Amino acid sequence: MYKPKVFNAVLEGFFPAKSERVYGLLGKMPNQIVQIMRLPVWQKIMEHFLQKPFKFYVGEKLVENLSGYTLSTSAMLRLVPGAERQPLHRDGIPWQAGPNLEDPLDTPMVGCLIAGSKCTYKNGATLVIPGSHKWPVDRVPKLEECAIAEMEPGSALFTLGTTYHAGGENKCTSEDPEAIRALFAVFGQRDYLRRNQEEVLSTPAEIACELPDDILRLTGYYKSVGSIGHIEHRNPIEFIRDGMSLGKVPTRLNYLAGKRGMCLLPE
Repeated sequence: MYKPKVFNAVLEGFFPAKSERVYGLLGKMPNQIVQIMRLPVWQKIMEHFLQKPFKFYVGEKLVENLSGYTLSTSAMLRLVPGAERQPLHRDGIPWQAGPNLEDPLDTPMVGCLIAGSKCTYKNGATLVIPGSHKWPVDRVPKLEECAIAEMEPGSALFTLGTTYHAGGENKCTSEDPEAIRALFAVFGQRDYLRRNQEEVLSTPAEIACELPDDILRLTGYYKSVGSIGHIEHRNPIEFIRDGMSLGKVPTRLNYLAGKRGMCLLPE
């Protein structure tokens, strides 16, 4: 039986002790995520790096288009005093995507880290290696090559999926006035790739139904430009709005299944 090895980030020490995370922010703080998703700078960066031209024939008709982009992950990342440094890594790991040395700006995703607190060297500001998106896969990242992304609350750091970076070490004590480092991660990816985090499943349906249409398109509730992510060639949001229960089988199919000695499926 085929049993692929799964990259277990926790066992590999990817999230050190005293680093805290809350995922699926679209369902927990939708108003704030809507504001972030609508930021012009976020939109332009996603358009620039994630829209990829493609063309193909359908019969004798040539179709030309650009791929879309969608929310990949949303999370709150918090470091408390004593949190250890995260290992340097590239965020393209989930898609097994290495750097394209012929086109270093080619990336499956773009990271966006927004400071929810003041981020300093002492409380664990993100470490980044500028230019590392041009490195081959066999070059080892070194701590001495890092820059420190110190930020004021509301500032943002954008990285390519091939840029080496890591959460810093929180060297503060609990008495320090800026002891907690908080970041909000709102990442984007190409819409035809499997999403890193399934916000559609973690967001309650009643919240999804209240989200504006442009946000639904950016968060996976519509098919991709190439029609990936459909349910019976419909958009997932249509099923949610219709109150349809996925997985039900029509009565006629149940009848035929029974006639063939198969298990009857629940209506």
